[in-house]
Amino acid sequence: MKGTIYINGVIENDSFTDVIRQVKGYKGLTELEVIIDSVGGSVEAGQSIFNYLRNLNIQITTVAKQAYSIAASIFMAGDIRLVEEGADRVMIHFPWASVQGGSDDLVMVAKELKQIENDFIKFYSSYTSIDENSIAQLLKNETFLSADEAVEMGFATAKKSSIKAVAYYHNNEEENKNEMTKTQKFINAMEAIFGIDSDVNGEENTIVALVIQDANGEEINFTELSEDEQPKVRTEEEAGSKAVDADNKPIEGERVQTDGSTWVFEAGELVEIKPVEEEVEETIEEEVEASAEATEEVEEEIDFEALLKMLETSITAKFTKENDALKSEIKALKKLVGSEEATVIAQLHNSNNTNNNKASNYLRG
Repeated sequence: MKGTIYINGVIENDSFTDVIRQVKGYKGLTELEVIIDSVGGSVEAGQSIFNYLRNLNIQITTVAKQAYSIAASIFMAGDIRLVEEGADRVMIHFPWASVQGGSDDLVMVAKELKQIENDFIKFYSSYTSIDENSIAQLLKNETFLSADEAVEMGFATAKKSSIKAVAYYHNNEEENKNEMTKTQKFINAMEAIFGIDSDVNGEENTIVALVIQDANGEEINFTELSEDEQPKVRTEEEAGSKAVDADNKPIEGERVQTDGSTWVFEAGELVEIKPVEEEVEETIEEEVEASAEATEEVEEEIDFEALLKMLETSITAKFTKENDALKSEIKALKKLVGSEEATVIAQLHNSNNTNNNKASNYLRG
């Protein structure tokens, strides 16, 4: 069975316990993928993580999104070491220390740092087959390596193509990279290693491939999936898709989705998808059917054909009646033409016109 764990942010003592917890979340592991996106941190915690991974006695694949300082040492724990394409993916250096005290304290710290430097030289030389003098120079120069350089020099075994299309970016990696010089990155890493209480300018540049918002607007980040993939539920043969929340913590418990379904997670693994309650769907279907039946009943009660015939009869009767009255009037007028009554009416009309003309002349005079 293959599992995947994540090492993000500053390496601290809690990071070691978190790695153990993530590994213990799997049963019957035969293969483990370790995704690293870190600026470094505690040397002691980083070395503990390295030793723990190597002692698992299973195939380890490490993937470096960003492996700086002690995170680069953890990266070397992989039997297969993949580095994502791009610049400044791996950074190695000698450790620094910030010390307060007398001359004896300074001498003691100097001896301890010298021993750590020698350990680092032997460590990287054994994994890369680069001679110790060259490794010492690389560590002294706080060397940043691109993906191509890491493969060429033996720190990585191969490059891994980055995901080209993602659903959501927590931070814009290129903008952050332009804002922070290599020196600033190194200083931040050193401050993180020795626990100096200062403002670390470099934020995590975690790219989440697939991000889904549930019904409450909370994020479900499937870091192993691209945006065109679908999350898988755990089966007897295969593990379920892994997800973390906005704080990069494995999701636990139930999450209700916008479609009404419920996703169940255990230690970040999707173990079940509960569908929408069937009763709700049946109720909606019943209402739709009832509405359709009611419409059909109303249509059956109204006899549209009979109503149309009734209107046609009424309109025909009205026009027939008006047509008959018009014919009678025309017939009466025809009888009147040339009769004595017509002559009398014409004389009266002429007489009225004469009187009107006289009245009009009188008013003007």
